[in-house]
Amino acid sequence: MSTKTQYLHSQGEFFHSFNRDINREAIFLETRNYKYFIDRMVKNYDLTKIELVAYCLMPNHFHFIVRQVEAFGITEIFKGICSGYVKAINKAHHRSEQLFEGKYKMKPIDSNEYLLHLSRYVHLNPI
Repeated sequence: MSTKTQYLHSQGEFFHSFNRDINREAIFLETRNYKYFIDRMVKNYDLTKIELVAYCLMPNHFHFIVRQVEAFGITEIFKGICSGYVKAINKAHHRSEQLFEGKYKMKPIDSNEYLLHLSRYVHLNPI
């Protein structure tokens, strides 16, 4: 089993999930886009699949720190958030191109020290 597959199967582990625009341009083109992304997050959020620890939405990228409760929980939740958001942005702005670099990234957080460091980073990212 590959390391990535192990991550997808893991339960109770913390992960840093993030993504950015394919051209490092804005993914949130208007203030209402932030709200829509958060609304999608709330709509797709399921405590039986993931626990949200922290997040940050920046003009051209986003960060989430989550604890995966159920195997494949992150994949299921982020697929719903990101695919719906891309469809809405493309429709609203008459686009048909790819928005994100690809599927969101998912990196394991392997220590409490790294979890604390990453939490600080995510919270201070807007500054």
